[in-house]
Amino acid sequence: MQKTMKEGTVEEALDCLSEKIPSFLEHVFIKRKQSAFFEDSIANLNENEAVVQVDFSENYACQHQDEIQSAHWCQEQVTLFTVAIWAKDSANTDTTCNSHVIVTDDHNHDKQSIAVFMDYTINTLVKEMFPQVASVDIFSDGPSSQFKNRYMANFYQTLQQNGVKINWHFFASSHGKGVVDGLGGTVRRVVWTAVSSRQVPRVGNAEESAKVANALCTAISTHLFLKADIIKASIILGLDNCFLEAKPIPGIAKIHCLEPSEGPSLHCHLYSSQPSPHKVIHLHGNQDISWGESSGDESGGSVATYESSEDSDTEIVTWRYVKWIKDSDSTHDSNDDTLSQGSGVNSEHWFLGVVLPKEKTIVIIDSLPQNFIKPTATTQVDKMFFLKEVDKSITIDQWSFYTNKPWEIPQQLNSFDCEAIIHFKSEYSKAKLSSESQEARAERLSRRYHARKLK
Repeated sequence: MQKTMKEGTVEEALDCLSEKIPSFLEHVFIKRKQSAFFEDSIANLNENEAVVQVDFSENYACQHQDEIQSAHWCQEQVTLFTVAIWAKDSANTDTTCNSHVIVTDDHNHDKQSIAVFMDYTINTLVKEMFPQVASVDIFSDGPSSQFKNRYMANFYQTLQQNGVKINWHFFASSHGKGVVDGLGGTVRRVVWTAVSSRQVPRVGNAEESAKVANALCTAISTHLFLKADIIKASIILGLDNCFLEAKPIPGIAKIHCLEPSEGPSLHCHLYSSQPSPHKVIHLHGNQDISWGESSGDESGGSVATYESSEDSDTEIVTWRYVKWIKDSDSTHDSNDDTLSQGSGVNSEHWFLGVVLPKEKTIVIIDSLPQNFIKPTATTQVDKMFFLKEVDKSITIDQWSFYTNKPWEIPQQLNSFDCEAIIHFKSEYSKAKLSSESQEARAERLSRRYHARKLK
């Protein structure tokens, strides 16, 4: 990373800092949420549950006490995959932490080796030691090249084939340090101490490193996996087909909890304690989720679409007034656009909501997006799932949302935002549906109302 120096006024420096505050607050929020969830998971562990933390440690370099100078440039590397397991032997016992290190000569910290190591961790290290365990919460950092990617997400279903429910949680960026980091450091120190003090003969490969670590490091169980073992296990697990069938997960960088479910589907949470999923990925079939962002002006901002080849039986979608609409005989003029005050103390803060049942589209426009600093994650509304709370019969897979920004849809439980009123375009309305695109409609509505003040 190259550092650059810029000169400017104090005001410019403050402006630059203020632009970074929202993303910083979001990062801090995620860090605190994930750390708290990790600690609570261990503190409140049940007999049939286990918590697993995994990570790659720094490779061990096979040095020799009396090596010549040129040997420094051709030292064999040994990969260390660290595993910490918290579980209970019975309901009346305390939680114990079991430490494991997988030693291998495979230097590729990729999806194939990780999948093999995780299968061994869940189905051998966990199930054989704690056969009563039925649910495992896995914690790791979130590098896209290792743990957090579509290939590993598709592999979760394979991990659950032996009856163990898997939930995978990711720490915030640069906040994934834990017990596992000490395991790798301990193994490296023990092996190097034995070599440098000539307690053992020459250690030059993964097999010899695992042998020394097993003999001298009794508190940590060491397991040897050679390249041939990984290739054989990957064939048995069918990883090639599993990875080939993996579907993209748009926006996965912001996801910090992946929960495989029936369907099969994948529930994606912004943070682990989020009550309901941020979005759902259907791993098979013709239902997909596509998330995208436009140019960042007032033309609709974020677009979230659930696409399906099946027809929807949706009649009308509103929020708090859906029951009133269904029970009412009155009709609503499709040309009546309704504004609602968003804050009782700010007459310039309002929301415009447009619901188009036939077009399966909802447009929410905030006149003062990001008017005050708030972490993105705390303002996220479960867009599609909220509709199900209103009307259990609707099919949400086909609905689209348009907002200024992804986080600016009104919070229905927020005392300032809950007064958002929807302009209804009823399924029974005889008004002609607009032929313009959703993007054009969102832009037109936004520009039309953005400067209006409520009296």
